[in-house]
Amino acid sequence: MTHIIYKIYKLETNPSTNELDDLIIGGKIKFLREILLNNCQFKRDVNNDWILKFFVGKNYEQSFLISKNLFRRELCLSTSSLIIGKDDFNNNDAEILSSSVRENKSLKITDFTEYPSHYSHIDGKGISFFSKLDGQREQFERHIILQSLAYAYLGAIEFIANKLAEKINCHDCNIDELNELYIEAAKFNSMFFFHQPVLSKNTSLTETWKCIDKALDVNVSSNELLGQLSNVHYILNLEAEKEKAELDNRYQAKQDKLNTRFTIIGIIIGLLSLIELFK
Repeated sequence: MTHIIYKIYKLETNPSTNELDDLIIGGKIKFLREILLNNCQFKRDVNNDWILKFFVGKNYEQSFLISKNLFRRELCLSTSSLIIGKDDFNNNDAEILSSSVRENKSLKITDFTEYPSHYSHIDGKGISFFSKLDGQREQFERHIILQSLAYAYLGAIEFIANKLAEKINCHDCNIDELNELYIEAAKFNSMFFFHQPVLSKNTSLTETWKCIDKALDVNVSSNELLGQLSNVHYILNLEAEKEKAELDNRYQAKQDKLNTRFTIIGIIIGLLSLIELFK
């Protein structure tokens, strides 16, 4: 029996990956949408740990360390456990996976979903995965990439939502800065966020994403951000209408002054004409 445990750690800084090799999982990673792949970096360091960076170069860039070292100081987000066994999946296997992911034996064999090639259970604690096929290790590692993407989405959404809330809540709200944040948030949502980020041809992984999304409420968080964006859009529209009204009022006041001047000039010209007439 082969038993492997990975932990996903959140990195608060964005480490340089220039000297690192690309992470290879059965070849180059290609199961995500192209726009995501073009803005992510998947690397492997000298310790065989993974460095995963999402939304590279953006203010909300997210970085993670995937490691078999179970006692690192960084914030641990979840644990993923794989068993490749020789016998059929049994309660003992379920308890081993449960202990490594949850630190208890609460998961039973009935909690796992059976697939043609493996058994798995995905929740907020992590991924529990059993297979009798050695080649399924790569599929398990792809699951970890997807779970990391879910945490990247959650981290980016939290960052953007907090920035918007701070800007709205301030007493002297800078509308220009709020508008810039709104544009940045709208671009994130339209460019990078997908309810299904896995290419449709990868059927098994699309189902995996659905399970991860359900466990971590990724789409729920996205919908909350959309609601906040709608409120910000309303505020910006109000401000635009206010500015337009002020411009209209200033224009009207200017026109009223001009009209008054023309009226006075007309009266003066009329009086001068009368004076000339009675001379």
